[in-house]
Amino acid sequence: MNADNDTAGTPNSLQVLSLSSGNYTSIQNPKLPFDLQPNTWHTVQTTVSGTKVTVSIDGTQIVQIDFSTVSGAPTFTSGSVGFRENGAESAEFKDLSVVTSSGQSFFKTAWRAQMP
Repeated sequence: MNADNDTAGTPNSLQVLSLSSGNYTSIQNPKLPFDLQPNTWHTVQTTVSGTKVTVSIDGTQIVQIDFSTVSGAPTFTSGSVGFRENGAESAEFKDLSVVTSSGQSFFKTAWRAQMP
């Protein structure tokens, strides 16, 4: 997520990237329907079902991508979904949870983590 004061990317947008063989490929960079101010908390939900990835912020769906139809993106049959910080980017995370498709908690933490 790029805040409204972002100078390295597009302000008020979400970066959707694919990582394969150590290289990032930009898939989409949708504009957010609200002003993303620094130092504010948001609820981000990423849902993965087969080759489809959906990202919602504060209950609003921002993007849904079917990676099997994206030109130039590798097709994955397994793997992981995550978030990243790169270079001078920074973010804080709290109340992180991973839930299986059957609703079972796979991972949960209530601590805050700050990335550079």
